[in-house]
Amino acid sequence: PTDGVVHLPEDDAIAWRFPADPALTTLPAFCDARRIAAHLPHAALGLRGADDIHGVSTDVLNYRPGQRLTARLQIDALAGGERVERPLFTKVFAQASEARDRLATLVWANEVLGTNASPGAIGVDDALHALWIECLDALPGDALTHVRAAPTLLEQAAATLARLHAADRPGLRELLAWEVLDETHKKLAKLGRAFPCHERAFARIDASLTLARPGAERYRPAPIHNDFHVRQLVPHRAGLALVDFDEVMLGDPARDLGHFIADLACCGLEPAEEQRLATRLVDAWKRESTQPVTTLRLQWHVLAELVAKCYRGLIQRRLASPDAIAPLIARLDHEADTMLIALHRGEPS
Repeated sequence: PTDGVVHLPEDDAIAWRFPADPALTTLPAFCDARRIAAHLPHAALGLRGADDIHGVSTDVLNYRPGQRLTARLQIDALAGGERVERPLFTKVFAQASEARDRLATLVWANEVLGTNASPGAIGVDDALHALWIECLDALPGDALTHVRAAPTLLEQAAATLARLHAADRPGLRELLAWEVLDETHKKLAKLGRAFPCHERAFARIDASLTLARPGAERYRPAPIHNDFHVRQLVPHRAGLALVDFDEVMLGDPARDLGHFIADLACCGLEPAEEQRLATRLVDAWKRESTQPVTTLRLQWHVLAELVAKCYRGLIQRRLASPDAIAPLIARLDHEADTMLIALHRGEPS
């Protein structure tokens, strides 16, 4: 071991004890309250400086080893002679340039969507490779609970998504359908090797996706969120916000809708409620958008994202047995059948 990093030659891998990430070299600072206090955006928090801060706690929300960390900071401070708590979100990257790129993306999202529909960007700390993001005054409870109780929130989400798709964002790389298909091929092959008893099912799904791959001429490339699911929605006091623009690219708008529908399929909802929420989102988006989306193209993206979720369950060891993965395979088969029915009817992709 060297500074918490271990080489595992038999697995052709490197392992480390958090926060000793060899790529995210500034993570240890976020485990040191005094050190992080000196770097916080004091003025934006209504503080005079680090001396006003009495404590900082870090709650890691998402960690992608070697890529980035997302955390919520709770800052205990003195402001105007009174003890206050100031929440703050941060994203930490391998390079300061990545933080600055995300800052530009968030500023753009604010301009396109409005300050109530996306969180505000506060600034960047180059030394920590960190982006500071305002913490919205979120309503209690998770987003799915709010959406189920007030489905009109889906109409707000659809309108926000349509504005994103209609915007102009120079410099974005385009994600093409063949790239999605290539990644899906690899995931299905690995799933087949992990579960030999289901190998034929995965091969059938692979063949269906190949047969129905959308053509680039069927849509106008637009900025897409590229990770759009229910947990990216934040109901708050002033409205509904869409968060987490780390994966924004140019692409097929149907990909965002497909992501959301695939996520609903994994939320444990009753089939009728799942269908009702998915239909409400798609219908509202169609009313707001000038982009055409066919059933076939939408189903293709739903199926591709369900494969990605299946693969994620494998590598996270949540779906470690053939029995555990069988219900998701049944869902994959159902979506593939729906897609092929649309294809055989002659519907354009």
